[in-house]
Amino acid sequence: TLAALGALKNGTVTDLGRKMERFPVESSYSRMLVEGMRYAPAIQSKLATIISLQEVGGIAKSGPRHIGWQKYTRQTRSDLLAQYDVLLAVPHIPEAEYDELGIIGKNIDKAMEIHERLHNDLGLGDGEPLPITPDEEDPLLKCITAGQLHQIWMLDNEGKAIHVTSRQEREVSGTTVAKNASLFTGVPFDLEVVAQNGLETLHLVNNITTLDPTWLPELAPGMFATKAGAIEFDARMGMLVRPVQLTINGKSLQVRGIPVLERTPENQRLFSVLYSNYVEQRLEEERRQLARSNSRHIPRIPPQRIRESIHRIARGVISTIELARQDRMLLYKLAKLETWLSPELMQSLNPPADDRHSPHSGRHHAHRQHWKPKYKRHRD
Repeated sequence: TLAALGALKNGTVTDLGRKMERFPVESSYSRMLVEGMRYAPAIQSKLATIISLQEVGGIAKSGPRHIGWQKYTRQTRSDLLAQYDVLLAVPHIPEAEYDELGIIGKNIDKAMEIHERLHNDLGLGDGEPLPITPDEEDPLLKCITAGQLHQIWMLDNEGKAIHVTSRQEREVSGTTVAKNASLFTGVPFDLEVVAQNGLETLHLVNNITTLDPTWLPELAPGMFATKAGAIEFDARMGMLVRPVQLTINGKSLQVRGIPVLERTPENQRLFSVLYSNYVEQRLEEERRQLARSNSRHIPRIPPQRIRESIHRIARGVISTIELARQDRMLLYKLAKLETWLSPELMQSLNPPADDRHSPHSGRHHAHRQHWKPKYKRHRD
């Protein structure tokens, strides 16, 4: 762990390791604090508070029955930043509601004691917790990543969390706020739950923080290298992503698309173009599938019409998540032929289920009701 964090090299303490020694916290958190020294005092203060919360095990429960605390955060990139938001909300939450919301009241006072000590060590005064601004998010996430270089995970195509070096497999905690993370840091956590045949242990990754792979070569030179591909539209996530080839100690891994979060005019234009391409592809696949079982001509939908419709609904966005639910549903429907073709034509292309499965489908006959299947299926 110390070698991965850069504190040891060939058994010798590094300059970075000596800087970490001055902080009376776990090595992972001391690495975060050293990274935080690159930034303004406001970011150092927030980072110290985030670490204080983690030093006591957090102030929010992880179980699926205790996620009421999540209504106090809009965070979607880090569970650690989400708990910071909950701390800010604590003065406005009655203590009687803590248990129902999944807030661990006894940890709040403990965390604030560590908060005070760290702020004194860093020379930051009392450091009253203040809301995190949008431009502070990336620096804070980068500092968190610096302290979790030994706990980097990637999401495989089946939704499993794979440790990038040990290849250990775990489940992503269902209570994380970072739902779209494809490359992330996190802490292994085993949770016992009651199952049909007794107790069952879930092997989870908890306290997830989304990371940008381009940070890794800077945080651990010589250990990581990255090569980014062209931006794509990810239909599962509903957003623009950039595929990344990550090299760790000479071994290459293909990482699922990293979300593109920069709201630039170029990314807004790209979303419109790439979503249009996605819709055209889906419509053409459906049209060809129907054409294989129909003799009728099925018209292609003009690309210009598709682009105009998408631009009208999703102008200026870089993900479907930004849209109101009604607009999001309209956007999804553009990828179905029934949105573009008349109901009469669609009905003729998709006959009722009985007609499709009948050996006489497509021909009118007077005695269809007497037809019986050749084989009977028996069910218990």
